[in-house]
Formats: sequence, C-alpha cells, structure tokens
Amino acid sequence: MAGVTAVMKRWFVALMILTIGLCSIAGCTGQSPAAQGNASPPAAPSITTRPIAGSVEAVDYAVLIDLLPDAPLGWSADEAMGMGTDDTGESYSFAERTYWSGDVKRAVVVIVDSAYYNVGGWELWQDHYDIASNEGYWQSGRIEGYPSWEWFDRESSTYTTWVGINERFMVSVTVEEGTKADLDLFAAAIDCRRIAALR
Repeated sequence: MAGVTAVMKRWFVALMILTIGLCSIAGCTGQSPAAQGNASPPAAPSITTRPIAGSVEAVDYAVLIDLLPDAPLGWSADEAMGMGTDDTGESYSFAERTYWSGDVKRAVVVIVDSAYYNVGGWELWQDHYDIASNEGYWQSGRIEGYPSWEWFDRESSTYTTWVGINERFMVSVTVEEGTKADLDLFAAAIDCRRIAALR
C-alpha cells in the first residue's frame, strides 16, 4: 500500500507541476481572458454537460496500459505503469509510460479514465483559452476529431497536448527538450477511437 500511495503522490505532483507551468504561460492572475489582452475565451475544446460523476466504473488500469503506444523509431520506452483507485469514494484509473531519445529528450504519455470525476486534467479543461506570446502558446485543436489543447513553453522547451475523449478519458502527451514534430509523432500514435470505445 505504501508503494501505491507513493505512485499516486508522484502522479499528482507531476500534474500540479504541469498545472503551474500552464498557468505561468497564460499568466494566471485571476483576470478573465478578455482582461489579459490578446486572449480569447475558450474555443472548440469546450465541453458540454458531462454525465454524472461516478455514473460509470473506471476501466481497469491494465486495459489503459495496453493502449499506450510502443516506442517510435529512435526512441526507447520504460516499463508502463498504471493504477486504479476508489480510496476516496471516487473511482478512476490511469496508465503512463515514459519514452527516451538520447539522454535528454523525454516524452510521457498518460491515459486517464476519469469516470466523469473532475480529475486527470478535466479540472482545468474549461480554464484554457487560445493565447500566443514570445514565451509560448496554448491553442485549441482536434485530434482524430476529439477536442484538444496544445501547449508550448519556450523556456523549458516543453510541448504538451491534452485530448479529451467523450468527456471521460483524458490523454496527455508531454515532450521535454524535443520538437513539435516529436509531439505530433506521439499524438498520432494514440488510438483515440479505441479509447473512446471503452465501456
């Protein structure tokens, strides 16, 4: 149980670090997007009405692990890991794998089944908006028809894509010390249709 707790803490700390990084780009000052200059309100990725949290049971994390992509050519992959929890009365699961190209370039792919709870990126989804500056950008888009947010932080040389699938599953791809082409390579390797078909 201690190992499980440590892994959960690691995952949530990583999510918090990502959140802080995203806020630093957007300038989370408590101002509305309109008050921040050239920013605009949320675009295509806005979600509608999500089903009731917990109205489904999260799929087993082993199922999510099977959906993590293999290492692309020129990359190696660590062993995938995953976890499911209902300790807090909220049932959700996730799987992640880290990939390496050389000693510096790193990519991390995470798939979360939120079971419609406000976790795994959904808690921030509606707060994003399209913005660009000399420090980086956030931009809305679509991957395989599903709404996405893409983020780039020039200072840390980090690219991230979040894909929201059926308002339940969240897939994140983060590339550190890599390129936009690396991000696109991993994003294209995600089988969003198979994830969407999970019940």
